[in-house]
Amino acid sequence: MDEEVLRLRGEMLKMRMDYDSKLRRMEEKLQRLEDSGADNRPYVRTVAMAPEEKTKMEEELKALMGEKSQTTVPPSGMAVPPTPAYPPVAERAYPGGFLQRLRPGVSQTYNPDISVIGDFVGQSYHPGRGRGDYDWSENRYGKNRELADRFSLREIELGLQASIDPYARADFFLGFHEGGVEVEEGYMTLLTLPKGFQAKIGQFKPAIGKVSRTHRPEIFQVDYPLVIRNLFGEEGLRDPGVSVSWLVPNPWDKFIELTGEVLTTRGMNERYYVTHLKSFFDITPNSSFEAGLTGITGRHIRTDFEAGTSRLRANTVGLDLTYRWKPITQKANPYKSFIWQSETYFTHVDNIDFQRRDPDTDAVLRTNKKEDSWGAFTFAEYQLSRRNYVGLRLDYAQALANHKDSELAVSPYWTFWQSDFGRWRLQYTHTQRRLDSVNPSPSSDDAIMLQTTFSIGAHRPHPF
Repeated sequence: MDEEVLRLRGEMLKMRMDYDSKLRRMEEKLQRLEDSGADNRPYVRTVAMAPEEKTKMEEELKALMGEKSQTTVPPSGMAVPPTPAYPPVAERAYPGGFLQRLRPGVSQTYNPDISVIGDFVGQSYHPGRGRGDYDWSENRYGKNRELADRFSLREIELGLQASIDPYARADFFLGFHEGGVEVEEGYMTLLTLPKGFQAKIGQFKPAIGKVSRTHRPEIFQVDYPLVIRNLFGEEGLRDPGVSVSWLVPNPWDKFIELTGEVLTTRGMNERYYVTHLKSFFDITPNSSFEAGLTGITGRHIRTDFEAGTSRLRANTVGLDLTYRWKPITQKANPYKSFIWQSETYFTHVDNIDFQRRDPDTDAVLRTNKKEDSWGAFTFAEYQLSRRNYVGLRLDYAQALANHKDSELAVSPYWTFWQSDFGRWRLQYTHTQRRLDSVNPSPSSDDAIMLQTTFSIGAHRPHPF
């Protein structure tokens, strides 16, 4: 079955390339015909063409379009009947109902799909009781509290995606932030490897769970869950490497995918390894269930501690579960849906050369210890109507350096889709922290966030 799917996929890609080539040849011949009868159009260069050559070219054009022509080349000296004028290239309507504007002689067949997504966020932060000046987590309110109450164009994401040939696809995503421009992802996917294999080469988000693989403007809430930010950074991991996935044959004829990846931390000569096993199956015609198991090991630099840095080797095991319900068989009320998603991570850290500066003596303290911690999140979202969704997320995460330090958060939110290209979201988050290593008294804070995302162009969906 897997080989048959790959064969059909390769044939479809080959058909697309043949179609592109045929379309390009048609455009070139149409342009030559227009040039020959341009008369007084100032923006088209007039080219003399013999009647026999013109008739022969029309025959070739009809053959390319799949039409059987009855026209024959007249003997020399006979008059050639006039041919109907084609509309200007700049105003030729193509199938699909849109007007493709081209300069004469220019083809857009090989242009990639281009998309731009804007992510605008307004937030108001309210510190609660017992809060100290120390933040162990990657909390965006931490040191720079003056940045908490403000509006910001958090990110502009530019996507460039296209097929390279019948065997590969290329995807590029550039992120424009307040701090500059960076390559979020840029990779090539080899689609037609034998035995159900696919490969990815470049810089990409590793196959860790589900949420961390999705770009921030497209996740279900305004921000990533606590455990994702604490383990993998404010926007998750994205590093250069190689990824190989395999559709596992099985007697149940179910979708089972095994992925193995080797990546190098950006700016460092440090490797880490990721393994992900995923299974997806339908429960009923209206509902489906997905389960995934993740393993990650390797060294990386952590700089999220306000008092110092640490060079860590971490081993992490994760479990992700997703349930979806969409009543596609109920035509009376199609605008209802439900999704429940949960991820849990257990981390063992070999904390070598952990450095921290004593605030009283200004001395650098070094420790060498091991820590075990865990974190999880779960959320549920229900579709109320065609454009309105409500949801609730619960978060819990322990600190990597000290499992006695923890955060607990609850985040209700409301999402309104004004169209497929514009979305509004209002989210409230209450966070409670227990920092036993600094202050035994718990602290809390509250945040209200308003987000709008807007997009133009063709943006392929992320892996389901």
